[in-house]
Amino acid sequence: MNQGFLDRSSDGQWRLSPKAMRRLGETALRDVAQQLSSRAANANCDVPEPRVELTGATRPWQFGDTEPWNVTRTLTNAVLRQAGTKADKPRIRRFRVTVDDVEVSDTETRTQAAIALLVDTSFSMVMENRWLPMKRTALALDHLVRTRFRSDALQIIALAVTREP
Repeated sequence: MNQGFLDRSSDGQWRLSPKAMRRLGETALRDVAQQLSSRAANANCDVPEPRVELTGATRPWQFGDTEPWNVTRTLTNAVLRQAGTKADKPRIRRFRVTVDDVEVSDTETRTQAAIALLVDTSFSMVMENRWLPMKRTALALDHLVRTRFRSDALQIIALAVTREP
């Protein structure tokens, strides 16, 4: 039953674990992305593509990978896989590359941005039912920066406007 979503603090209070926070962030990000994609399905956004750099590592290709093939490793895998087959006489050998031979070069997104999210924490946000969407958006943005854009910096600035009597 214990799935690791709650931790007990030193004062005996139950708190969300880092695992739970990651799960909440993933869910919030997925929900926000779905809402945005349904609203702007045909919108043309002129957002520059992040710079992608090779890390030097390779890994086996998986369905859906968009990283570039590492041709040297792919051909080496195909040759080594077929090296044990018999040949009557030395000749130029043909070999086939299969999906299992393909390796892709790992890439890393290199973006560096400072992101400031100004959050209204005044009572009117609660009264107008905007508190939960604001928290979910902030959580989704935090998850996106922590998982996909690690070199970026996110600062959340809370602003509470109160009226003077």
